[in-house]
Amino acid sequence: MEQSRYRTYTSVDLSAIRHNFDTVKSLLRQGCKVMSVVKADGYGHGAVEVANTLRDSDYFGVACIDEGIQLRENGIEAPILILGYTSPKEARLLTRWRLTQCAFDTAYLTELQNELDREETLKIHLKIDTGMSRLGFYAHDAESALATAKQIFDVMSKTPSLEYEGIFTHFSSSDEPNLPHTDEQFSCFMQVLKHLEAQGITFPLRHCANSGATLFYPEMHLDMVRPGILLYGYAPDPDAGDFGLKPALELKAYVAQVHSIKPGDTISYNRTFRAEKPMDLATVCIGYGDGLHRMLSHGAPVLVNGRRTKILGRICMDQCVVDVTDIPVKAGDTVTFIGKSGDEFISAAELAKNAKTIHYEILCSIGKRIPRIYNEK
Repeated sequence: MEQSRYRTYTSVDLSAIRHNFDTVKSLLRQGCKVMSVVKADGYGHGAVEVANTLRDSDYFGVACIDEGIQLRENGIEAPILILGYTSPKEARLLTRWRLTQCAFDTAYLTELQNELDREETLKIHLKIDTGMSRLGFYAHDAESALATAKQIFDVMSKTPSLEYEGIFTHFSSSDEPNLPHTDEQFSCFMQVLKHLEAQGITFPLRHCANSGATLFYPEMHLDMVRPGILLYGYAPDPDAGDFGLKPALELKAYVAQVHSIKPGDTISYNRTFRAEKPMDLATVCIGYGDGLHRMLSHGAPVLVNGRRTKILGRICMDQCVVDVTDIPVKAGDTVTFIGKSGDEFISAAELAKNAKTIHYEILCSIGKRIPRIYNEK
């Protein structure tokens, strides 16, 4: 890919993603499998490229059927779990593409069964809601765990076209170590499993450890873990440390123009910044239409030729303005929004704090019109 064609670009280091995967593997007991979560286009890094880099994953996790089909169309043969909703009307499409579907109540399982012929088989992972209150069979306490186990036992005998390969839950707060709520969720999940085992029902794949639990709760790894943000170089809570991970993505844009303003001049829409002294500015080819959050207006950090500076005024759809007073710079130079320049570094987590959001959103928001340039350093 010819980099100079573009006004802005991301650089993705696939060897860093490989390193992060190996770091995750080093945390696991022998035999514990890994589901690499590549939903939301691999958290903005490119799902196909990430999956190709991690072809030895035991499973891949996506959010929807289209993401699963995209991986299949690009030669990914490993099992793929759809972690979100798929219309039961698409049951045959799921079987055609050999996709595994999560299922979260008896009505949904029945609808899936009704769309399939008896000779067709669709793999299912049952989703148990142990406290996230999002998707899943309700099991927030001992009483509801028993009731859920009974519901699952009853429906399984009525759905012969469904292959019940797995069962899982999702933690709400496992990025915080030693939190009682995570222990409570795990306990509810294990109670469901215990009640099902008493009826002779077991599952080849039991999983509940997202990135946080993969780091902090090794006793909860069970048969498989589901790392997401870890693969891309960040802990769920970046303040907890880096754990030897390597951020894989850099976001950069080119300077279109360097110009000067006088005291009293204003910058960008609604004139929200007024210069108090002579200043040099660089107009940079990136804006909220590229995924640079408008909340980063008025002071978010950027790097210009190895120097820290900041965004001035409001970010526009396609451009923003950066203070380059006393920084040698010219049109065509590169400005770094995420990544390294000289000895300075800005992480997605640092930008997230400025935008009052999380690093997940910063990475996932990087727009489709920004090309991804892949390398292995």
